[in-house]
This record gives sequence, C-alpha cells and structure tokens, in this order.
Amino acid sequence: MIQKNQKTDAQKWRLTHEKDDTYALHNMSDEKFVISINDQLRGFAWLSEFKGSELERWKAVKMPNGNYQLLCSKDQNRALDIEAAKYAENQGVQLYGRHNDLNQQWIMERVDGTSTTKPSNNNSGSTTTTTTSKPSNNNSGSTNTSSSTQHEGNVYYIKSAGDPNYVVTVSEGKVAKQKRMVIQKNRKTNAQKWKLSRQKDGTYILRSLLDENYVICGNDQLSGFVMLNESKGSDLERWKAVKMDNGNYVLIHSKKQSQALDIEGAVWEDNATLQLYPRHNGTNQQWIMERADGSTTSNTSNTSSTATKPSSTTQNEGNIYIIKTAGDPDYVITVNGKASNHLRMVIQKNKKSDAQKWRLSREKDGSYVLRSMLDEKYVISINDQLRGFLWLSEYSGSDLERWKAVKMDNGNYLLLLTKDEGRAIDVEGAKYEENRGIQLYGRHNAINQQWIMERVNK
Repeated sequence: MIQKNQKTDAQKWRLTHEKDDTYALHNMSDEKFVISINDQLRGFAWLSEFKGSELERWKAVKMPNGNYQLLCSKDQNRALDIEAAKYAENQGVQLYGRHNDLNQQWIMERVDGTSTTKPSNNNSGSTTTTTTSKPSNNNSGSTNTSSSTQHEGNVYYIKSAGDPNYVVTVSEGKVAKQKRMVIQKNRKTNAQKWKLSRQKDGTYILRSLLDENYVICGNDQLSGFVMLNESKGSDLERWKAVKMDNGNYVLIHSKKQSQALDIEGAVWEDNATLQLYPRHNGTNQQWIMERADGSTTSNTSNTSSTATKPSSTTQNEGNIYIIKTAGDPDYVITVNGKASNHLRMVIQKNKKSDAQKWRLSREKDGSYVLRSMLDEKYVISINDQLRGFLWLSEYSGSDLERWKAVKMDNGNYLLLLTKDEGRAIDVEGAKYEENRGIQLYGRHNAINQQWIMERVNK
C-alpha cells in the first residue's frame, strides 16, 4: 500500500541488484521479506519471505522525466501501479498493464538524502524510499512548459486541437458561480479570452476576461464537469500546462496530475462540455494556446508526442500487410470466418492466410481503410458509439472505417480511429490467445495497442 512518508523502516527498501539486471526490494523492517506478486501476475503486490523467485524481481526503467517504472521481470508489460490512481492512506499497490501514467511512475530517493539517478548496481544494495511521482512541468512524453515571460499575465484563446474553430468558453457569456465550462465556435469575445497568471509553483490560474475574479476550476472530487467560480486561492484553481512535442498543450490539474482538461465525448460542437478526465493525450485533451493579440500561436499539428507521421502514400497506398500484435508477434489481426457483415475481429496465430492480410488504402485525409484480402469490399470498422469490439463490415465510406497509423519511437504503430484519436485498436485484456477479441479502447500506448506492420505479397 501507499501511506504518507513517515520515514519509518516500513517505508525503506534495500534494492539488491540481481545478475539479470533486475532488483529485489527488501524491506528494512526485516530484509528477508521482499515485494512480490502472485503467479497469475495480477492483483495486489505482497510482502513475502524471499525465495529467489522471478516473481520477486523488478526492472527499474528510467523515464525521460527522471522518474522510474518498476516492471515485473517475468512480464515487462506489467508495472507496479497505484490502484485507481488514488493517492490516499492505505491505497493498494497492484500489478497492472503498463501504460506510463503517473500512478505507475516512482521517484527513487536515497535514504541518506543524496540524489539517485539510477538504482545502485552493486549487489549489497542501497537503501531507498520509493515515493509516488510528482514530476515537474516536463512530464513523460513532453517538453518543458513555456517560460514565465511568455505566459504570465498574457491573454489567450484556448483552442481545441481536435478542431481549432472551437475554444474554451464561459457558457451564456456571463460570469456566475458554478457556471459550467464549454467549447463554442470562436467569436473572439471576452467570454473566450483567458489571462494565464503564473503562480510561484509554476502552475497557472485561468482568469476570465469577463471578470478576472472568476477562474476555471475543478470540484473537490477532481472529476466531472469543470466550472467557472470566484477565485479563492484554492489549489482546485491551478493548472499545469504541459507542452507536447507537436506544440500543443495538455492542461492537467495541479492537485491530481493524472486528470486533464477534456472535451466530453470528444464531440466538437457548440456547448460541448469540459470535464476533468484521466489523462490519455488524445486530441480532445490537447489545446492550442493562441495569444489574443495574435502574436504567438503554438503549432497546430495533430501529431502525437510519441509519434512520427504515417508512411507516405507511395509506401502504403494499396500495399498488403499482416498486422501483428507487438505483445506477441505470433498473433495477427484475423477475420474469424468468411467475409460478411458484422463479423467480430480477433487475433489468431499467423497462418499467412488471406483472412490475415489487409490492403491499406490511403484516403485524402491521410487516414487508411483496412480492406480484407478475403474480399476487399469488407473493411475493419467500429460502431457509432465508438466503443466495444471491432467488426468486419461492407465498405460504406463512413469515418467509422478510417484509421490513423501513428508510428512510435520503437517502430511499432498505433491504429487510432480518425473520428476520435483518443481511442485505439486494442487487444482485449492484453491477453494473447486464439480468437481473443479486438476492441476500440481509450489510448494508453501500452504493448496491447502496438502493432507491427509486415509487408507481404498476396
């Protein structure tokens, strides 16, 4: 579990370096006891008497922001995770699918007070306190936020990166307590202008130009709709502006940095509501900060912070691929039967059959239609609720059939729905077995959402 740091032996851990470059985490109350996990590789982490099992060994992976992930050595797609991203006394610590969010990031602090950039590699080990991550503005996958001279007191339109015609707006154009925040088409009114006042801790207060005493804030549950309220100096009013590699910003709540300013349902229309929602970096959580005087505008590219542009037309248009899951490349996206409408998509062992081959037809908007080589009039699609299992359906030209191929730094791809790039093709439950379902799920970039595109000849 996690508790407030009282600097007791119960909160100190000796990291002993094993031969396979993993660590055993020995508790300083009694060093024969270590952190371990059950043989199902799921559920809560436990303290157990040391047996030398691989269920007791952890890989410390340093992230670009200096924090660490602690991965199970037996399955490095699973990480030590704070249950439900809730920071409270006695909240459970579990093993969970790796997704790199803050509740899987840890700060390794040497007990003697010296800074630690990497856990000790000597077998005798060093004693460390592991604390939950409270990173600086430079969060994982992003670069530093803008400097004080750029933001302090300047007035901005906060445009949605998903559709820059829509901006953060005070609904009905009048200030009032508990006024729900929305997006509307940009009419360049004061209801759509915000003064970003930089605080000493590097966070920002977003003050309405209708009345600068009114600010954007979250409720004390740190979830649900975002409201306009009279400023009280509370930490519910402070936001951290995290700049992504594409120049857009994610606005995360300073009190709970796993929660971000989000357009509910990823719908771009007048009076669509703004909410606090778990951070996933989709386009409905990305914002373009445009100075109201027009002097400075961030890059409006929709490219993800971890991605490069999809392959060029000459490389991909009309080419045929087997789409392998990066979690286990023996399994590939497969039509489970004969081509027909509403046939559920699955993964199966690669038999190199036409049921496992896909022609990627590039569309004018840079997205792809994935056509089955059993019958090219059938394509991979999703229902209009944008959730649940993927299906094979007869091509209709709908945006429910178009996918964005986002290349990651490791060479694998994410396949994002163009209608909502915060949602990705995902192996259900991160389980690699025959006829496991393929679903549309919130993007988290873990290995069960990564795909290897292998070019084939039909």
